[in-house]
Amino acid sequence: MFNIFSKKERLEAKGYITEEIPNSKLFALCKYTGNETDISIPESIQIIKQSAFQYTDITSIYVPASVTQIGDNAFSDCHQLTKAETSYEKNIKIGKDVFKNCERLVNVRLSSSAGIPDGCFINCASIEHSDFQMSEPIVGSHAFEGSKIISMQLPEGFTVIKDGAYANCTVLTDITLPDSVTEIGNGLFAGCYNLNNIVLPNKITKISDHCFEGCKSLNSIIIPKTVTDIGEYAFSGCSNLSSIQINNVREIQKYAFEHTGLTKITLHNVSKIPEGCFSYCEKLATVTLAGDNIEIEDYAFRGCKKLKKIISSSKIKKIGRKAFVGCNQKPNISIKENITIESPEENEPKIVESHQTQQVKHSIISGQSLEIYDPPIYQVAEIEVNGEEAKDWSFKDNYIIDEGKIDGIKIIDYLGKEDNVIVPTHINGEKVIGFDKGAFETCKASTIEIPGTIKYIAKDLGFDNK
Repeated sequence: MFNIFSKKERLEAKGYITEEIPNSKLFALCKYTGNETDISIPESIQIIKQSAFQYTDITSIYVPASVTQIGDNAFSDCHQLTKAETSYEKNIKIGKDVFKNCERLVNVRLSSSAGIPDGCFINCASIEHSDFQMSEPIVGSHAFEGSKIISMQLPEGFTVIKDGAYANCTVLTDITLPDSVTEIGNGLFAGCYNLNNIVLPNKITKISDHCFEGCKSLNSIIIPKTVTDIGEYAFSGCSNLSSIQINNVREIQKYAFEHTGLTKITLHNVSKIPEGCFSYCEKLATVTLAGDNIEIEDYAFRGCKKLKKIISSSKIKKIGRKAFVGCNQKPNISIKENITIESPEENEPKIVESHQTQQVKHSIISGQSLEIYDPPIYQVAEIEVNGEEAKDWSFKDNYIIDEGKIDGIKIIDYLGKEDNVIVPTHINGEKVIGFDKGAFETCKASTIEIPGTIKYIAKDLGFDNK
């Protein structure tokens, strides 16, 4: 007597738990429960559903041309998987995170209708050989994040590489992006701390936010002439990046070059140096500004201990709050155009002639004028005024104070060197009522006594390391 089994039953006997696809003789694979580890998907299966092989012990997988769709996480967390291959007869719709956490996966041959999917090879620690056939030339977001690829030359034809595609690839040393690429995502190589060689495509217009953040082995990079914008934190933490040419860049975003190893920088077309842009560039000695009507924002050169010279071919119309705090060298600012400087002592305007150098120790800008103060330790604090009166700021007894408050005085900065600070109840006969953000950021005191007249205190007074 013969037992006649249906196709579905025969599949299930081998561990393929399926469901029939309506109006079709093919099946969708819901879960694999078999004991085989070297898998060739049966040609009666058209769809591999989400997580179908997740957490199984398979060692290799072949997907035939009959399969048109692979769901999210289909093979993720298969810790024994070393080889994955799809038929090249046609491209397959592949979901995200398909091979995530397959840390032993070495060889990949993938035919996809939507590029390299999002999260496809996250934490694949062993990938050595990969071959891709794509309908859409896209590398998905976080596609290779955390993988152990050492080098990669992406083939010509790819146009978009999405956010974090190669982030935290800690052994990646060099990569070439083809000139067909026109867009690179945020955080593309963030955390690739061994990356030391990269060739960027000649069609991109922006270095994205956080693009090379933490790439501490990167010592030089050629920025294409097409690039006009550098995103925030783009090179933050590139501690060995000693030189960079950004001749055509017009906009730089905040903290773009903080904690880099730059020794000098020339900005040809940039008019605004944003917040924290070069903060803690401890080797930076010379800055040349060639843009128009330069604005230097808050903390722009904070902690640049070796900064000696800033050369500008245009008027510096704004210097931000604490823009030069921690610059031990007290940099010279050389103005190549006349600029009006008001002396608080003489109360009459002076003109600094072209090419003459003025040593700035503390400045407050009022409209288009620059006031020079001489406190005991160097710091440049407050800025251009938009609707506020800069004349309300003054320097007294180691304090930068704002006297524009109706009910008293706000302390903007303490510039003294005492180990034990006793904040007075009154300055210039006015009651001290509050502290501005970062008021004690440069203070090295071990104790600070606050008077009972204080009504409000900013959230961050700068006590982080005290």
